[in-house]
Amino acid sequence: MKKINTLLLICLVPFFTFAQLQQTRVSKNKTKTVWESEILQRTIEASNNVTGNNIKQEKTTKGVENEMINIPLDYDGEAGIFMMGKEGATSNVFEVTLTYNYDMSKYMITNAMYAEMLNYAHVEGLLAGDYETSHTTVTNAEGVQFEILDLDGDFEVTCQIEFADGEFKVLDGLEDYPVYYVSWYGAAFYCNMQSLQNELTELYNQTTAPWERTFYGEDGYRIPTEHEWEYAATYNDERDYPWGNEVATSDYCNFVESGIEESTPVNEYPLGASNLGLMDMAGNLTEITNNYIFSYSTEPETNPTGPENDGDEHRIAIKGNTFEADAEVIKCHWRSGWTRQWYPSNNASFRIVRVYAGEIPSNINQPEKDNFRINNFPNPANSYTTFCFSLKENSEVQIIIYDINGKQIDKINRNATQGRNAFQYNTQNISNGIYFYNLTQGENIYTNKLIIKH
Repeated sequence: MKKINTLLLICLVPFFTFAQLQQTRVSKNKTKTVWESEILQRTIEASNNVTGNNIKQEKTTKGVENEMINIPLDYDGEAGIFMMGKEGATSNVFEVTLTYNYDMSKYMITNAMYAEMLNYAHVEGLLAGDYETSHTTVTNAEGVQFEILDLDGDFEVTCQIEFADGEFKVLDGLEDYPVYYVSWYGAAFYCNMQSLQNELTELYNQTTAPWERTFYGEDGYRIPTEHEWEYAATYNDERDYPWGNEVATSDYCNFVESGIEESTPVNEYPLGASNLGLMDMAGNLTEITNNYIFSYSTEPETNPTGPENDGDEHRIAIKGNTFEADAEVIKCHWRSGWTRQWYPSNNASFRIVRVYAGEIPSNINQPEKDNFRINNFPNPANSYTTFCFSLKENSEVQIIIYDINGKQIDKINRNATQGRNAFQYNTQNISNGIYFYNLTQGENIYTNKLIIKH
């Protein structure tokens, strides 16, 4: 039916608080603390071929759970300020200031996540359409109906979700792949269902045509704007790619030079994680945003939401680009694509943000923070994990692993280089459980959590 070929990244905490990792966000004069999402209880098995910092992974197992990562409003000491676009690469570059709190999902929404939502909506009587009989479309049952998911796909590219035996199911082995053949309305409906299940405000009015959008001021889930997406992807140095300025290779992401020619699981490329730990923000599938096609502004904008409408065109801005795109157009600042609001595409998926209730802060200046991050993938780990971190200069680093009672388990010394670093660590001789590790660089100590599950 439909096909479109458009070219279209926990937190830093002191060691002594490692009974729980937490994320802190500042809203006006109050500080909120949000505990980390529940521990992933699954086994991940993969094998790596490692040469220096180059890591190639086999397909990961199914069952990835999403988590919401806080996007700090701190940019070189100024809250939420960055340059949208890139000199010499995009037709317009302008300053954007964001002054409100939001979290972003670590991954694009997967087939398993979307099917779970559909089953909830089905049981609650919130779906309509002819999926019960012909498996063609799923639509929203409230108000003006728009197709949210195209179940029969197009020609050789099929939808990876089906309706069988009274429920929505993911085709075997495709649970962790990003959902596609989902329209903007399908992404918005997913957000509303997440808000509904968590007793938050639904930010899309499903009775209007097109659906009216609430961007901030209320507590709920929605699709990120292209401005929020680019700020999160480039945080905090306006990098070309989520991982930095190193030219894209197949170690970092799924793009045309990878030669895969199809989508890949959302946790396939740990080296491609952004500075904040967001995954898959370059290549794989392009990502739907919450705003109509961008306006070519050159003036500074605060909390931009894009045009109020797009007339009869219904063109939605997209970010990230796809496995069909080359190294230039998977850059974070790429701003030349769009998709129709009502159009379920086999090249587009989405991730979500959560915004918080309350007034937008008027005082946007915050003290400068150290935004160093160290992560490890996979986590939980079975036989190995890969530590990933970035440095501003060559430096000796030390990683010490502790059990939950504070007993030292292991110590690793490394000579790390400027830029992105990654090395594999064997976990086969460590018992199942929750561990914490410190990375020490000079006088600086950074802490994170490691889970072992054989």
